Amino acid sequence: VTELLAGGLGESKFVTYRPGELFPPAVEYLGGFQKAMETVATNPELVRAVVVALAKQKVAYIDASSQFRPDGVLLTAYLEGTDMIAPAAWRDLVLPGHKLMVEAARRNGQKTLLWFLGGCMELLEDFVDLGVDALVVETSRCAYSCDPGEIKNVLGNRMCVFGWTPELAMVRDNRAEITRTIEKQIRETARQGGFVMGTTFLTAHTAPETVEFFCEEVVRLSS
Repeated sequence: VTELLAGGLGESKFVTYRPGELFPPAVEYLGGFQKAMETVATNPELVRAVVVALAKQKVAYIDASSQFRPDGVLLTAYLEGTDMIAPAAWRDLVLPGHKLMVEAARRNGQKTLLWFLGGCMELLEDFVDLGVDALVVETSRCAYSCDPGEIKNVLGNRMCVFGWTPELAMVRDNRAEITRTIEKQIRETARQGGFVMGTTFLTAHTAPETVEFFCEEVVRLSS
């Protein structure tokens, strides 16, 4: 990490790190998903206390990272979508932990990217109030939509949004689908500004040539 931040990536770099997830370990401490969801309903104070305690551990990581001068921190939100937990419960029980981490990142001069897996449309204004610099969303699923165009229609230029590519299109080198996705997301967000055409999480099943094609199409379709 030190070598990368010392210039190994050249001038065109933005280095982030992940201090770890927040809600999944809380779920584990509370006895697994089913037990944790029961505790959300019966003892929310305990859930909030566990989340805040874990967040304070993450804050220590964020403070320690300052010596490496990373550009930003990637906060990962898993099991937090509105398809998993009610928005009111998320605001009451999970949001306080995220606030602690965002405040720590700001204190250390780091940008904050919130990677959010799950339904997020009902939480967009909360993300604005939280003060994260960018929202990184994943491929829409059958239970919810994370369409960058719809998200930017709500957020406007108040927050940067990272788009995604379909997972199977990247794995299967489906270039027609990759092109359609890039073109659609760039076209629907261009008027709002603050958009980065990202990918879904890439696995070892994705060929380097597919990634190269993706990058070339982003340049071509955004020029």
